[in-house]
Amino acid sequence: MLSVSAAALDRGCSQGVGEWTENLWDGYKIEIAAAPSGAPAQCRAALESADGKVLFEVTGAEALVNSISGHDLNGDGKPDVVIETHRTAGQCCYTYSILTPGADPPLVRQITTTPKLVFEDRDNNGKIEISTYDFAFVGIEGLSESDSPRPLVVFRLRGNTLYNVSASYWPEYQREIEAAKNGLSRNGQELLLGRNNSSGASVGGGGGKPRELSPADEKDLADAKSVVLTMALNYLYGGRGEEAWKTIREMWTDRDKERIRQAILVSRSRGVLSEVNRSSSSAKNTSQ
Repeated sequence: MLSVSAAALDRGCSQGVGEWTENLWDGYKIEIAAAPSGAPAQCRAALESADGKVLFEVTGAEALVNSISGHDLNGDGKPDVVIETHRTAGQCCYTYSILTPGADPPLVRQITTTPKLVFEDRDNNGKIEISTYDFAFVGIEGLSESDSPRPLVVFRLRGNTLYNVSASYWPEYQREIEAAKNGLSRNGQELLLGRNNSSGASVGGGGGKPRELSPADEKDLADAKSVVLTMALNYLYGGRGEEAWKTIREMWTDRDKERIRQAILVSRSRGVLSEVNRSSSSAKNTSQ
C-alpha cells in the first residue's frame, strides 16, 4: 500500500512538490499543485468550472484526489469528488472535502479525523460506506499503542449528514470479540478481578502499574485489560451497549467499574463519532 506521501505525489502534491489535473464531467476539473508564494511546502487543490472559475479550494501539506471520486457518495444521484488533504506529512490529521461539481455550493461535507478514512462499497449494493478505526482509546489504562483497542466505525453520508451505521456490520465486531476472548489468560482475568492479588494492591486507578506484582503478572494484567476493553468496545460500537457494560460488570474489578465506564464514554465522545451531525467545518469556498 502506498504511503500518504507517495499516494499524494501519484495523484496530487506533497510538501509543495508535484501537480495533478483530473478532468471531470461537464467540463469541471480538479487542479492540484504547489500553493502560491507565501505558503511554503504547501499544496493547493481547487475545483474549477469549464470556464476556469475556481469554485472551491483547500490547502495542506499534502493534497490528492481520492480514488472513490466519480461515485455518488451521498445518495443524491450525482457523482462526487473527494479531495484529501493532510496537514503535515506523516502526522495528524486528515481532512476529506466531499464535493458535488455543479452544486451551489459544491462542498457537501468536510470531515477531519486522526485516522485515515476508507471510502468503499462494503456491501456491493452501489452504496458507498465511509469507515475507519477509532483511535480515541490509544493509551487508555496505560496500554501500549499496539495493545490499545481501535473499534471499527462505519458511516454513510446522506445529503450532508453522516449517519453511524456501524451496527449493520455486527458480524465484524463479533469476530473481533471472539478473537479477543481467545487471548485472555486465566491469570490475567483473575488479576483484573482482584482475586490473585495477595498483596491487596489496586489493579485499577487509570493506568498506573499495580504495586507488588511480578513482571509476568503485570503483563498478564495489561493483556487482560486490553482484551476486556476490546470486547466491551466492540459490543458498544457494534450496537450492543448492554453487552458492553455487562462485560465491564463481569470482567472488571468491582472498585474500578464506574471509573472505567466513564473513561470509555469520555474517550468515545472525543473520537471519530464526534463527526456525526457536526456541521461541516469551513474551508475557502469561492463560489460566493
